[in-house]
Amino acid sequence: MEANKKILISGASFAGLATAYRMYKMGYEVTIVEMAPELKKGGTPVDIKGTTIEIVKRMGLFEILKSLRIGY
Repeated sequence: MEANKKILISGASFAGLATAYRMYKMGYEVTIVEMAPELKKGGTPVDIKGTTIEIVKRMGLFEILKSLRIGY
């Protein structure tokens, strides 16, 4: 891996993990740091609609997220 293809992400929230996933897929060596002692195992559902649907499709996650949905 190229030396300039490294990235540090501060925060393992939904946004931090999504960014890490995408950057990894783009070829970056990703390091995530988080202050919390462990990741949360639950939380508030995320509403994915509009242009976000195209983004998760490009990430290759649409079918997985669709199968995990809790509402319509």
